[in-house]
Amino acid sequence: YTNSLKSCVLSAMSRAGTKAAVVHHMHDISNAEKFNLPMLLTLKWALRHGVKSIVSISKAVTDSLVNIGVQPEKIHTVHNGIDPEKYSPLTTREGKKRLGLDPDVPVVGHVARLMRWKGQDFFLRAVSRLKSEARFVVVGGLFWEEADYEKELRRIVKDNGLESKVLFLGHRRDIPQVMCAFDILAHTSTKPEPFGLAIIEAMASKKPVVAFTSGGIPEIVRDGKTGILTDPMDEREFARALDALIADPQL
Repeated sequence: YTNSLKSCVLSAMSRAGTKAAVVHHMHDISNAEKFNLPMLLTLKWALRHGVKSIVSISKAVTDSLVNIGVQPEKIHTVHNGIDPEKYSPLTTREGKKRLGLDPDVPVVGHVARLMRWKGQDFFLRAVSRLKSEARFVVVGGLFWEEADYEKELRRIVKDNGLESKVLFLGHRRDIPQVMCAFDILAHTSTKPEPFGLAIIEAMASKKPVVAFTSGGIPEIVRDGKTGILTDPMDEREFARALDALIADPQL
């Protein structure tokens, strides 16, 4: 059983001449935007010839595999899941107080590793357009080589006069508790999201989601029912969706 692309390729190579069967858990959308050509060809070879079965985390991931030539009969789509019993341990007011936030002011949260493709910069630019009064919480720590990204995000906050409205929490291990402080979760991955675990964490916490209509997200969020889906990378539309929810608590 392999759970990363590197382990998938290495296991596919090393099983040659043995009776071992490799099952790969696929978490990535496979296309030329995600991988360069040599990587894509190597992955295609491994999945077609070295892997017996593939567990895909969304239909979007499954479709991308079929599009690069992986046999559809070996792919099984199984959406990610969480234990809903771990969520909503606090009321929204209690959650806000724990973070030092005014319990009467709406809070929009963003939960993801600090990586450029997770779109925290888009999120901050979008919320600078809001007409509603709200606070914004960015949860997540730096990852891999993008050490300057947090500095860029803080510059966006300063340039847009958001210093008193944005709270950076860094890496957290208590996401169920942090989610309680949110009224809305914003999800802004700039590339198609294979699934979006933070989205179902928010849904388990009974929070509406504003996200893009791309990747695996439309398989999770029912537009107008459990959240609002917007065109990718449209700051004005994203801000309007947030304003609509903030202005109408019943919605």
